[in-house]
Amino acid sequence: MLIGALALGSATPYLVDGLGGLDWCLVVYVTSSLTFAGGLIAEFAVGEGPFPFARGEFDPRQIRRVFTNRGVRLASLGYVGHMWELYAMWMCFLVFFSEALGCRGGSGGPAAAYATFAVIGVGGIGCWVDS
Repeated sequence: MLIGALALGSATPYLVDGLGGLDWCLVVYVTSSLTFAGGLIAEFAVGEGPFPFARGEFDPRQIRRVFTNRGVRLASLGYVGHMWELYAMWMCFLVFFSEALGCRGGSGGPAAAYATFAVIGVGGIGCWVDS
């Protein structure tokens, strides 16, 4: 659910832009306000789950241990590489889709923003269905 929320949160600025064709500053203000509201809801309306975690402590010595363990190092690098390509696709899709629409005689505008929201947001739906 957390990853699904991340996907929907990453897609929301495109939805906000598509709804109003707004200046980028206003999109940032609106989505930042939504993020702040979500933080307030999480802080004051959502309680702890039934299985609380022990409080973790940061131990800088663990950094060396993580990178000297080959399995953990390879898994971490694979994850970082995957996230790099995922966020690159999320970033480039709006430009790609706008250009594709332009080549067919249309204009990007809200259609490209909605398509970008859908492409990113479908990951959130997939996470919800999978849980």
